[in-house]
Amino acid sequence: MDKQTGKFILKKGKKYKKWSEQMLVNPFYWVEGGKPYYVVVYLSGGRSVASGFFSTEEGEVNEDAYRAHPKLSIFSELSTNIFTIGEERAAVGTGHFIDLLAVPFQNGDERAAKGRDIFAELLKYQQDFIAIMKEFTDYYDNDVLIRGKLEESDIQKVQETAITLQLLQYRIGTTVQNHAEGLQKFEDYLKTREEWKKLKKDSQSFIKGILSRMGQAKKELDALNIIVDENPDKMFQLNYDHMIKKIADANESQRNHIRYPK
Repeated sequence: MDKQTGKFILKKGKKYKKWSEQMLVNPFYWVEGGKPYYVVVYLSGGRSVASGFFSTEEGEVNEDAYRAHPKLSIFSELSTNIFTIGEERAAVGTGHFIDLLAVPFQNGDERAAKGRDIFAELLKYQQDFIAIMKEFTDYYDNDVLIRGKLEESDIQKVQETAITLQLLQYRIGTTVQNHAEGLQKFEDYLKTREEWKKLKKDSQSFIKGILSRMGQAKKELDALNIIVDENPDKMFQLNYDHMIKKIADANESQRNHIRYPK
């Protein structure tokens, strides 16, 4: 969205703004009734309190705006969540994993060996997470923001990406929770090696950092509220359907806070 369009939409939205509120306009639009609809979000204390749907053309129609609402809301909320949660986790590079796994392993302790295997599994999950975030960021920056117009395929992609990342977070969390003892044994082994002393401080403290935040990790895991099933495809679908229902319920509730058009 160019600056001129942004200013025009915000000027329209300002008519419905309360004095203490801030406004933002999302840089993408949805077409209904032949008109492009942008959403203006009204914020109070950093929290969304209302929204308005405005077009670059005159004569917004409330029925069209209501149809545009869930599409714009879904893409805005889920893409924000993806970046808020995903960028922080993706910032954890793979270097520390690789440094620790590069230490020669010659221990006959099965628990330490299992811990090393689990640590390698966590590396694979982290690589997958980073790859998904990189692909989504490139798609968002170099596709969505350039064309501006959202399509049904964009709604499906953001929903699938959100669930994929949630399930990956769940796998990472449960792997650490279920194999904490093995990971601890692996760390204990690493400390017996001469190569340990040559590692950077950050790499030395990396695995300890994972184990030391078990309590917080458990809270984060519970907050994901994942529906578990032994079949991965079914588990994906169950959580996808659950997300769709939650979004539909939230959108219905948000309709009461649409200021324009009425």
